[in-house]
Amino acid sequence: MTHSHSRFRIAPALAGIFFALASGLCAQAPAPAPAQAGEPDVRTLMAQVEALAGKGQWDEALRVMQDEVDRYPGNVALRSGLGNMAVRGERYGRALAVYQELLDKIDKDSKLAGDLHARMGEVYRRLGDLESALHSLRRAVEILPDSPGVLATMALVLDVSGRRQEAAREYRELLRIDPNNGVAMNNLAYRLAEDGVEFEEALTLAKRARELMPQLIEVDDTIGWVYLKMKQTEKAIESFRGLVEKRPESAEFHYHLGMALVQKGDKVAAAQQLELAMQKHPSKAIAEQAARLLQSISGAGR
Repeated sequence: MTHSHSRFRIAPALAGIFFALASGLCAQAPAPAPAQAGEPDVRTLMAQVEALAGKGQWDEALRVMQDEVDRYPGNVALRSGLGNMAVRGERYGRALAVYQELLDKIDKDSKLAGDLHARMGEVYRRLGDLESALHSLRRAVEILPDSPGVLATMALVLDVSGRRQEAAREYRELLRIDPNNGVAMNNLAYRLAEDGVEFEEALTLAKRARELMPQLIEVDDTIGWVYLKMKQTEKAIESFRGLVEKRPESAEFHYHLGMALVQKGDKVAAAQQLELAMQKHPSKAIAEQAARLLQSISGAGR
């Protein structure tokens, strides 16, 4: 049975934050310097564009930026900024077109080309086109083999696409370059536990991730998940119960606690948690899995 898990790769808010940090797609650009003679007034432009974006007027913001790009067609930063703004406004087709047009104008093996391939990989990921995402990201890795951001994005997309062993290799490579990357530790820990290998390493990684990111309770979910796979049921229950107390509105945490209670053999308590999971506006996957598990324990008698 396949179970949902709130790792960073599939927790939308956290995944979005990490991808933004990894590839810079959603990050705000540094404050531009004042314009020099014959250069675009980027500071004034960005103030105008951000004001429009803040009102949700993305198409108008993009029109203003496009006008400036047309006025200064050789300005790479402006063109790249247009693509980034299109991503922020979820105009993904426009973003891909802008990035590709820029790629066609620059050295194919330059650092900027690698960055653009990484950005395109992230856009394809958001569109759900994982094969195209991997194609772009593999090219990015060829150009920027030691970039933590590129490796992070590659690992996460491989993980999402079900390429488990490749994802684990990329997480390890990322940790070689960036030893304190808590997200990579968290995801590798989950991957090792889910695959039923290296449980002790998985637990060590997850606990280290918690030290690095104590504010993110999703790491405690990974620790509970590792304990569950190790069949250290009481420790799994302790982890998941703490999560339910901290975030009682989470269907996923109730579901995971229910799973641990099933493993313990406490069908009554498990059924209560599974029913709560189904009441907490779960995702389709969790709703189906919780209902299936509830039916299995009900059918076997409580």
